Amino acid sequence: MKIITKTHFSMAVLFLTVLLLTQHVAAENIIEEENIATTLNQSKKGGIIIIDGSGSMWGQRNGEAKITTVKKSLIDLFKNKLTDNARVGLMSYGHNREADCEDIEVLVSLQSSKLDRENLIKAVVNLKPRGKTPLSASIKQAVESLKGRKGEGLGTSIFLFSDGQESCNQNPCAIAHSLKELNPAITISTVAFTIAEEEGKEQLKCIAEETGGSYFESDIPEQLQKAMNVVAAELDSDSVFGLQLKVEGGELRGTELEWTILSVKTETPRFEENYSGGVIDDIEPGEYEIYVRGLDADVFGSVRVEVKPDKLTIATVPLKRDEKEINVIGEGDIPAGSKIKFTWDFIGNDGDLIYIMTLSAPDLEIETDEKKIFRVNVSDKKQLSVPINPREYELRYYDIEKKRVIARKKFTVGPPGIKLTVPEKVIVGADVKVEWSGPSSPEDILFVAPRDLPTYIKPSDLSYTASAEEGETLTLPTPAKEGLWEVRYFSWDNEVSISFAEFETVLPEVTLNGPHRVPAGSPIEVEFTGRGGKGDIVFWSEPNEPVDLYYKYEHEGRQDALEDDIEDGSPLLMVAPTKPGDYEIRFFNVKYGGLLARHSIEVTLPNVILDIPESMQVGTRFEVVIKNSPNAPGDIVFLASTEWEKNTIPKDISYHHASNDKSIVITAPRQPGKYEIRYYSYSNGTALVTKQFEVY
Repeated sequence: MKIITKTHFSMAVLFLTVLLLTQHVAAENIIEEENIATTLNQSKKGGIIIIDGSGSMWGQRNGEAKITTVKKSLIDLFKNKLTDNARVGLMSYGHNREADCEDIEVLVSLQSSKLDRENLIKAVVNLKPRGKTPLSASIKQAVESLKGRKGEGLGTSIFLFSDGQESCNQNPCAIAHSLKELNPAITISTVAFTIAEEEGKEQLKCIAEETGGSYFESDIPEQLQKAMNVVAAELDSDSVFGLQLKVEGGELRGTELEWTILSVKTETPRFEENYSGGVIDDIEPGEYEIYVRGLDADVFGSVRVEVKPDKLTIATVPLKRDEKEINVIGEGDIPAGSKIKFTWDFIGNDGDLIYIMTLSAPDLEIETDEKKIFRVNVSDKKQLSVPINPREYELRYYDIEKKRVIARKKFTVGPPGIKLTVPEKVIVGADVKVEWSGPSSPEDILFVAPRDLPTYIKPSDLSYTASAEEGETLTLPTPAKEGLWEVRYFSWDNEVSISFAEFETVLPEVTLNGPHRVPAGSPIEVEFTGRGGKGDIVFWSEPNEPVDLYYKYEHEGRQDALEDDIEDGSPLLMVAPTKPGDYEIRFFNVKYGGLLARHSIEVTLPNVILDIPESMQVGTRFEVVIKNSPNAPGDIVFLASTEWEKNTIPKDISYHHASNDKSIVITAPRQPGKYEIRYYSYSNGTALVTKQFEVY
């Protein structure tokens, strides 16, 4: 117990005198009837505890798994801290299945009128974390299980222990707000156990604030035990004796306060300078006047309470403040990620700070990010970017000379005002058209992202983004594969995406039509529908070739049709291979989608006939008659040595363009030997038909 000195007593009397004069009322009128706190013995307290059963609870902290630390504290709570009259239910999430947002279970029901100590301990011991963190769905289910219980102390408390943030794409803060509106008696207290991420802490803090519950941060077992003591006090008033101090007004939660507890009987003051919300159990029963003042703000208040034996007494003190005014321009909720404009009616100092904080943030916590600060007479525009989480916030004016907040204004952030519109389906590789509207900043950007990309990730490739300055109608490139994607609006000031529109990339419906049977080397027309652009190629393939294989030929004449040819539209002119057999004509996109269509076709023996003499004398001029020529582009006829490769055309050779029923005169070589006339398919790069003769 703190030793009270004469100095302390004089300070207390002085503080009380100033407090009474400030309120301009007589001492006997300060303690009004409605401010008298009552002990919680009117009905049995009760509620539900929710344990985090997600896989991350296996993480190590202070030399043991986090779930082990929580289990020890809960077992101690059930075994040693709660009486048999306590009414407690137990829930968990993520403990049965992986990646299942509906994995929520009531382990021990709240229906029992007596503490089910054995089953509570057994349920905790058998808990094995493994899954996700559905915070929103869990608190909704807990509230459902409490329905029908009316009046204070009849089972309206929920305690949530978690080591992480929501992982099931819901907004637990908004859910908590809705639950409180529908169930005003409900309170949800949260314990952030070894959470490193600020977003996770903010979610749990907001749940508590929205429902009038308490918020605790716990990184070590000792801190967790302190939280358990408060849980015991809330769930079972019979288990705790003493005095608990609270202040009205969530906007002052976290402010550093100095408490003075004055015994009405003995007029002996007791000072609590570092009170952290626990139960003061070393206090004598009797009547007390409780006084409080803020050390970092002009706030003060008082209340009279009676501390009864063997009961927990909660003293809730209404606070008053003396502050200047700062006002928000405009009415209604401010869209998340947009700008808030403001004015003030007093003369400040050059360099005073204006910034936005959550209601629970203590006044001593000052914003340090320059992007989120307006400096009086230094910054250009009287505006700030608002946070992206819909909830209540506070605009604060910080006096740099007084070193404290001297003005504040509550406001509500609503859903983002950015609306995105995109088509439901987009062809793979095509651009997606985006229409958007709403309040924006020039630095904001729009981009395409996988649906599971965390919202705080910035687009790494700025060539695949568009600036908000480019207008409210724009196009963005899509990924080169099928799947579900999102167009995201990224708030540069808040460093997070605030609006989303989902679309699906699909392969185009491509068709190919052509003959089913054709002579080798013959030109054919191939009709297609569905595409005709970047990356397209149509080619011949054997049926057993892999579907991801495509061909390119380096020579100028080629039997495949590339994107330049396809862009000219249907039909395509293609030349059949020189080797008879079963083939496919395939429509392929090199970058987007791969094989899109195929058409089966049989290539038969060539019909070409070369009519020449069987032999002749050296230097003789003889006639070559070409019959049934396919007349494919680039086909030629020339005299060749039988020793030449079939795909060889020597330089400076004399050749003739081939056509049907054409007669060509050729001079026989001057060296005796065996030769041949070749019909060369230029598109295939090889001889289609040859006819040998002898020179003597």
